[in-house]
Amino acid sequence: TWFNLGCLRDALDRKREAIDAFRHAVRLAPHFDRAWHAIGSMHLALGEHALAIDPLRKARELQPMNAQLLYLIGQCQHVCGNDHAVHDVVQELVQLDPDRARKLVEETGRKGLARLLPKD
Repeated sequence: TWFNLGCLRDALDRKREAIDAFRHAVRLAPHFDRAWHAIGSMHLALGEHALAIDPLRKARELQPMNAQLLYLIGQCQHVCGNDHAVHDVVQELVQLDPDRARKLVEETGRKGLARLLPKD
């Protein structure tokens, strides 16, 4: 399958070719959440945070309870300097996975967002 080919290319450190394969997979199966996640992950691995956001969002639409996807979106938004978006992600993560929300605040150094976190 295209998804398996993408995984193979990723394992061979051929990220751009992996993205192409994963894109073929989502063209054939637009609701294939793992392929959307993989596209975002490949862009992240290439340091292309802005390009990772949309595929990660699409994966999250398909897996709304996946806190890891939301966390990755928050990291991308942080690197891209989208302050309001990071704030929104932290707020949402607090409801879904408070520990991951805390991790995002700590790893991004956004101490001002700590007020959104639950008290220990």
